[in-house]
Amino acid sequence: MVSVTNIVYIITIVISIFIASYVFLSTKKIVGRMFVLLTISISWWVIFNFLVDNTSNNADALVYVRLTLVGPIFIGPLFWNFAKIFPDKINELNTRRLIISFIPSLLFVPFILTEYNVKSINVFTEGGVSFTPGILYTIFLPYTILFGILSIFTLVNKYRRVIGIEKLQLILFAASFGISLVIAVIASLVLPLLGISEVGAIGPLASLVFISTTAYTLIRHGLFDIRLILGKITYFTLSAIILYVSFYIFVSLDIFVFNGVYSPESLFIGIFFAYIFVLIYDKYNAYIKNKVESSIINPGYNPNEVIRQLNNSINTQLEYASNIDSIISTISQTIRPLSKWVVVDKGNNVEKFGPKELDLTIEQLNHLFALFKSIETDTFIKDEYISESSRNISPIKNVINEILEMIENFDISVILGIKNQNKETIALLILGHKDGYVPYSLTEVKFLRTLADMLSVSLTRSFLFEEVKQFNATLQKKVDEATAELAQRNDQLGEQLRKERDMMDILGHELRTPLGTARNALVMIDSLEKKGTIDKEKHDKYFTVALRNIRREKDLLETILQSARLENSRIQINLEKVAVQDVIDDSMTAFQEQAEQKGLELTAKVEVPNAFINVDRTAIQQIMDNLVSNAVKYTYKGYVHVTVSEEDDGYIRFKVEDTGEGIKEEDLKNIGKKFFRANTHLDSAGTIGDRKIVRPGGTGIGVYVIMGLLKEFGSELEIQSEFGKGSTFSFKIKKLDMNQLSKKIEIKRETVQPEALKQKEAERMAQREVKMQKIKANIQDNKEQQNSAPPSQVQKPQAPEQVEAQNANELQKIENKEASNPVVSETVQQNSAPEVNAAPTEQQAEIAPTQATPVANLEQQVGEEKKSGLNTTL
Repeated sequence: MVSVTNIVYIITIVISIFIASYVFLSTKKIVGRMFVLLTISISWWVIFNFLVDNTSNNADALVYVRLTLVGPIFIGPLFWNFAKIFPDKINELNTRRLIISFIPSLLFVPFILTEYNVKSINVFTEGGVSFTPGILYTIFLPYTILFGILSIFTLVNKYRRVIGIEKLQLILFAASFGISLVIAVIASLVLPLLGISEVGAIGPLASLVFISTTAYTLIRHGLFDIRLILGKITYFTLSAIILYVSFYIFVSLDIFVFNGVYSPESLFIGIFFAYIFVLIYDKYNAYIKNKVESSIINPGYNPNEVIRQLNNSINTQLEYASNIDSIISTISQTIRPLSKWVVVDKGNNVEKFGPKELDLTIEQLNHLFALFKSIETDTFIKDEYISESSRNISPIKNVINEILEMIENFDISVILGIKNQNKETIALLILGHKDGYVPYSLTEVKFLRTLADMLSVSLTRSFLFEEVKQFNATLQKKVDEATAELAQRNDQLGEQLRKERDMMDILGHELRTPLGTARNALVMIDSLEKKGTIDKEKHDKYFTVALRNIRREKDLLETILQSARLENSRIQINLEKVAVQDVIDDSMTAFQEQAEQKGLELTAKVEVPNAFINVDRTAIQQIMDNLVSNAVKYTYKGYVHVTVSEEDDGYIRFKVEDTGEGIKEEDLKNIGKKFFRANTHLDSAGTIGDRKIVRPGGTGIGVYVIMGLLKEFGSELEIQSEFGKGSTFSFKIKKLDMNQLSKKIEIKRETVQPEALKQKEAERMAQREVKMQKIKANIQDNKEQQNSAPPSQVQKPQAPEQVEAQNANELQKIENKEASNPVVSETVQQNSAPEVNAAPTEQQAEIAPTQATPVANLEQQVGEEKKSGLNTTL
């Protein structure tokens, strides 16, 4: 039968060998190797004690008991050297000190197997031994006590210097050593000296306390939890006690009632007591578990209850700031670190939360985020990584070292990474040291990890809520912007429709005016010819009016078509070499007579008469004609000067300057917009319905066409105007370099003089006379066709006396009209136009049915040389 003593020995030997092997494989540091030697020495002692107790031969027992002392004589110096390097793992072993400390032990070795060690031994038949120690035992006792004192002194000095994990390691080491040493010395040395050797097995068993505790401190050098260990020991002990007591109570009752005989009655009673035991034990177990956790493991709080209450609190909040405050408050009430912060990474910046300011700068925090994201763990404990062993075994030791260096000067002990569902670190929970630099226990770290996970869920939910809010705000903003834009476009569309309605009215007036005037002039000629009272002068006069207004109608239509082409990007530009002097001559010829009729000084100064430009001939003429026409039209006294000069950059500058009404500053920004007409030229007396009209007429597309054509030439219109004083319109075109042409052309021109203008006017009148003769012939043919038509198709002319009465003063009125430039009246409604078949008066022949037009404006369009006039206004 195996004795209890043998069981104790076997358990001690197996556990010691297992622990020594595990530590040997787990660490290669000298402190680990020293611990393995220390464990081997203790195991040697235990093994030979086991052999002594299990031999019946006194001679063998004497050898075994003498060899038992080999282990203990080396335990003292090994333990002292171990204390010197524990737990400072970066310290190297002092070989000289080790050798010196081992010399006394080596001196004991020759006397191990002699009677100086053990004199005699007596093996009892019923088990156990008794022996008579020699003088070596007497010397070995103070020797062992000396090394024990040295070791304690070393540990005390270290305890005063270290903090945190190292202090806790020393506490555990010293406590386990003290307990083991006291028990071993009493059981193996003191009691045998007193003649009590039967309790020798207690000494080896006590060594397990030291071996297991020290191995734990070496392997788990961080995250110690004395409270957890004590709590678990207390919990299991109390649970075992109730089971042990219950077992003996039930056995005693069975023996007392049923004499220990199993019967149906005893089995039935056993089932009854089993239910009672389960009910009692379940409540008892829950009670002691709660008491142990709240009193020993986590004094002052129950982690499960705290987490439950906190979870209920943060689940009702969507704002992450309040949830962070709740978690920080919970940490303050439970773990109680001296400082705590939560740093949230919001992409472009970081946000810090905590009761006091975090000394780390934004740049340092961003760098800490980057470093923390690069390590695999989400829990960084300073004491866990500060040892050299942790740095060396870590595959990312450089990153860890950098983190340690960063937080070395700050009150930071624990950093917990808070990650989202995509495993991205979105926040850091940073904690300082606890009061007295007590290290964080494993239980506390697990509790903090649970809080960090709860905060992760809260932050993810809050960020999602913020994104939804931001999305809703953005969506609402876009809806508001779209609504405002739609309203603006509706307003713009309404304004555009109003402008188009205005323009339809204006265009109606503008287009009807020349047609009505031309028609009335031709009807007047026809009426007078039928009467036979028309002479050549009057015939030519009316015919000129008709031809002039037809030309005006053509130019107006061309301007409208040109604006449409520009708007639809369908304009065709045919670039050619154009003489600057020709363009200016044509414009001056076209508007000289109109300027003279208004009493204006129209002059042109061409400083580069031989210059050429590469443009579309028709387009450049339209531009100049429109600028000169507008200047003459809106200038009532003073002058209109046209200047052409060459600039230093090789450009030709065209400038039209007038002393007209000018343009208000608020209207300048709108000049060039289609259909825009400056308020300067609105006549409050003239309206069409409820809308003001422009004087002296215009469509508002002339400058729009100018700017569009200049843009095609790579130029732009420059406007300088002062209200009430006049305006200056200018643009520049790149001068054509004649040296680059394959053939040089010598062109000589002179500035336009009044005699040249008169000569051109005479040529123009001759050409007009030819056209008038052709038109007369066409009219005569039409008359003959009408006379030959059936009577039912011939309209009855007016009575001769009625025509005579209407034409009495016509010539005088036309002459007076041509000598003036009256303001256009647009108050006549369209339904007041005379019928085509009615014979108009001479005044009606000159004035359109809905709008009177100055004769000077009509005559300026007769010129054959005029390429394309732009009778439009701003």
